[in-house]
Amino acid sequence: MAYRFNILFVSASDPEEEAPHADMAGIWLASRGWPVHLLSAGGANRMFINTPLGRIPASGIPKHRGLGKIGWQLQMFWQILKVRLKGQTDIYYIEGSPITPVALAALLFVPRRRVVYHTQNYLEPARFWFRAAIERRFARRAGLVICNEPARARFMASHYSLSQVPMVVRTALPAAWSTPDRDPAIRKGLLTSLGLEDVHEWKLVLHQGAYSDVRCSDALLRALACLPHDYLVVFTGTLPNSHAEQLARNAARIWLT
Repeated sequence: MAYRFNILFVSASDPEEEAPHADMAGIWLASRGWPVHLLSAGGANRMFINTPLGRIPASGIPKHRGLGKIGWQLQMFWQILKVRLKGQTDIYYIEGSPITPVALAALLFVPRRRVVYHTQNYLEPARFWFRAAIERRFARRAGLVICNEPARARFMASHYSLSQVPMVVRTALPAAWSTPDRDPAIRKGLLTSLGLEDVHEWKLVLHQGAYSDVRCSDALLRALACLPHDYLVVFTGTLPNSHAEQLARNAARIWLT
């Protein structure tokens, strides 16, 4: 029987409340029989999470408690350190730049071969200088760095002076992950809410996630402005009267009118 490593998978997102892609690597490894414990945001009292790929041991730390984000970071640091002190973990799999400050401290002197860093975000140079500096340092001490796009992998290798180009793992859901079927009622309701009567006349372009000035959303709107008038772009996950909605409306007035 092949040896299986014990893996602590650490993520800043809550797989039960948010989009699951950030935790998908840990969920997938667990579904393949690897002993994975998922440490994430939210769900402090849970012992497991239930996913379409199986039931996975998990624990979580609420983000909005005590000192807010600082308190959450301190609690995450302590949880990683406690797991490390038990000496039962072979691989520390860190997902996302928000975790890198506490991981860098909690995993001090852990051998590089036991640290994996996986990022699906791109920190633009000079925009978040502190987070980028911490991410660069953590990526350089990790034995394996993973990102989700070939051009980004080459950029990270150059910009962060990595010893090798990061492995590329596309952001995607496995075939076994259930996805909702196309629902004409949802489409009709959306178009009707916009005052559009002939629902068959329009073509919808779905953007996965809210409008953001750090996700090149303005460039996307400039490109979509070149499409015929019967195309509509929908930014999913945008709450009414939110900051993201206001940004999207302001940009639409500039680029789509």
